[in-house]
Amino acid sequence: TYGLAWVWDTPDIELNNSSIGNLGTGSLTIWFWFSKVEDDITNGRAIFKGALNDQVEGYSLWIGNDVFTIGLSNGTTRLFNGGISHSGINNWSHIVYIIDRDAGLIKAYLNGALHSIQTDISLFQNDNIESNYNLTFGSASQAAASNYLNYKGKLDDIAIYNRALSETEIQQLMSSVAVNGVSINNCPATNIQIGMTYDLEEVIEPID
Repeated sequence: TYGLAWVWDTPDIELNNSSIGNLGTGSLTIWFWFSKVEDDITNGRAIFKGALNDQVEGYSLWIGNDVFTIGLSNGTTRLFNGGISHSGINNWSHIVYIIDRDAGLIKAYLNGALHSIQTDISLFQNDNIESNYNLTFGSASQAAASNYLNYKGKLDDIAIYNRALSETEIQQLMSSVAVNGVSINNCPATNIQIGMTYDLEEVIEPID
């Protein structure tokens, strides 16, 4: 056992500070394990920090029709990286999304392997992407969507880094080797926590 995973149907975790998780002009890496508990087509937000549509700045990750997608918006245009399917109901898969502003790409890793789909985001190269919505796990923030767009599944070992991790660092972390003093469990939890309590240090582990 590597601690607790969170399972969602309606509860969410919303961090009450809109400055947490903003992309700004830099890069970002999002790392997490996920497991679907049922099939759905609701586009439930697993991680939300804006990007509900073209006009809402920020980013969010959702699953609909059993495919994971990340959306990134500069307030005028929203770009997507999709095509990662889950491995079956109640099976764990691992995803890393990298918003790499220097390379002008969104890249994705599935279970430690670089995914074939990459998205050109050079259009956003010089944009300062800030969201007024709180960083939220398990749904859209309460201020953003009346129906909350609930994610239905389990999430574990969520980590957000304020830079683009290299492929070597991703492989190190998949092997539980600390990168800049931060290590992450290389397999999901067997215990499940249901509800809205959280430990911020367990949810976000930035690298400066």
